[in-house]
Amino acid sequence: MAVLAPSCGLVDNDDRAAPPSSTTSLPAPSTTRGSAGGVEPFEIQELAWEPCGRVECATLTVPVDWDDPQGATTDLAVARRPATDAEDRLGAVMINPGGPGGSGVQLIRTVGDSSPLGRLGEQFDLVSFDPRGVGASQGMDCADDETDRFRLIDPSPDTVAEQDDLDDAARAVVDACLESDPDLAVALGTNQTVEDIETLRIALGEDQINWLGFSYGTYLGLRYADAYPEQVRAVVLDGVVDPSVGLEELNTNQARAFEQVLDDAGLLEQARRVVQQVEDEPLSGPRGVEIGPAVALTAVVAATYDEALMDQLGPALDGAEDGNPTALIALATTYWSFGDFPAYVGTICADFALPRGSDEWQALADRMAAAAPLAGASVANELLPCAYWPDTGAGEAVPIRATGVDRILVIGNTGDAPTPIAQARAVADQLDNAVLLRHDGEGHGSFNSSECVQDVVLRLFIDLELPAVDARC
Repeated sequence: MAVLAPSCGLVDNDDRAAPPSSTTSLPAPSTTRGSAGGVEPFEIQELAWEPCGRVECATLTVPVDWDDPQGATTDLAVARRPATDAEDRLGAVMINPGGPGGSGVQLIRTVGDSSPLGRLGEQFDLVSFDPRGVGASQGMDCADDETDRFRLIDPSPDTVAEQDDLDDAARAVVDACLESDPDLAVALGTNQTVEDIETLRIALGEDQINWLGFSYGTYLGLRYADAYPEQVRAVVLDGVVDPSVGLEELNTNQARAFEQVLDDAGLLEQARRVVQQVEDEPLSGPRGVEIGPAVALTAVVAATYDEALMDQLGPALDGAEDGNPTALIALATTYWSFGDFPAYVGTICADFALPRGSDEWQALADRMAAAAPLAGASVANELLPCAYWPDTGAGEAVPIRATGVDRILVIGNTGDAPTPIAQARAVADQLDNAVLLRHDGEGHGSFNSSECVQDVVLRLFIDLELPAVDARC
């Protein structure tokens, strides 16, 4: 997903026996938050864990708006995989898979014992949740048909009529979300989710948590560590988003990186040719859907997230040139199926100061297209609903120092297009106490693809040992 992208390939489907039940419980039936300044506190109920496949699931109730803790509430789905080595349990690792919009519950439910996360789960409870508006958590019914219509319109319009169609579809997505739940629609930002994380920590009964964040999960983890440094034991950031940079610069750098990966693979010119071909004459897809530039551009971007998907891109482009879009559709679907689009858009709209209205957004898309002719406008216009989303008054991007957090590992992958390694370097420099681990690899993120990286992460979480400066895998 545009800048705050999913981390592909983090889960597997190892259907082993369920881990033993955990005896972890709150020290008291409930606790409270939000009592400062005379505000009536919000009471946090103990999590009622129930079997959920091979893991345990519960529901955490939080205020829709943490500025009004006694107002409306929303329910968050939580999942926990208790440490398989209960005698040597060291605490909990809270994980966010990215997005925004990725399902943490699904991530936990698909962890296999022999997977990288399974190794981590020997001595730690693995915990995650579906953020507000995502997956099994209480969300908005934003009309899937409106989202589908928006996604299939040419995201790089070159006529007034095409731009009008794209604007109308973006407005329809926003209108559907606001009609479904106007309060939640404007309370999807990272500020709210940071407070949800702290509430979950209290409900888990953990004095401190360990954080493992992928892609957008790095941004979320940075914001939490900055707000609650005393509650953090160790942090790992993989596929890093730089919080000091505005969305236009982040997305422009990302679009350029997409094109560089395609060029390095010798596929950039063919991708341009296929996009133009299906704009001139769309191909026929399932149920009579026209396969045009939106599908082609999404497929191209999706492939850059994972080395295995890049291997599929060449044959998919060949097939499209021969009139068969099946493989191209499959690649685009891997991208669209990762998370919940309304929550993704609503979170970014809340987090960043963005252009408003069609004219300002078109100017943004034009600037990005000038910097990255193939991908720039598409990356920009994926977030076009933000031009019409209610303005939440987001401020300018600022660096995060996370003062008081002693152990932060920042992982940068040299072949990561969605989150280029330059962002990891910048974040490591901004933080008070962080070490950068360089991974010479391909694809988005490193933890799942490198045993060397996994070993470094486990040493940090288990032994609280950071690697040396200039460490490399």
